[in-house]
Amino acid sequence: MPGKPTGAALHNACYAGDGKRAEALVALGADVHYISKANRQTPLHQACIQGLEQAAVLMVRAGARLDVRDYYNRTPLEAARDLGHPELVAPLMAEAHTVGLDQLVIGATNDTTGGGRRKSSDVLANSRHVLGKKKVYQAGDAQLDYSRRTP
Repeated sequence: MPGKPTGAALHNACYAGDGKRAEALVALGADVHYISKANRQTPLHQACIQGLEQAAVLMVRAGARLDVRDYYNRTPLEAARDLGHPELVAPLMAEAHTVGLDQLVIGATNDTTGGGRRKSSDVLANSRHVLGKKKVYQAGDAQLDYSRRTP
């Protein structure tokens, strides 16, 4: 009998856009917390980038973290919003609320009224700033300037 599927297999299925395979791997207990060495993305990042809603919901249901930031300083929800699948944000936030993960906090703010912390829903509304053609992603006080990346 084969062992439990790996997180790498789940990550690869999501990267390839194979939603059915990703769903099957989650159902078999694949590691939803796997982080790729190449870009520090989780399978949930890849599902959000590829628009695999059902697979993403199943991963959140299985405990996938919504607050993990990738190499580009994006959470899975920010990746969905910024890379063409903003329709995934609401169902994933609803599922996170259902399974009790909606209290995840991301980064720190300059606003001390909230104890210096903010919820992921606040970050989604305020994290992306476009300055001319230069995109700057913020996480609290940290900023990454993507206009200087090598092609």
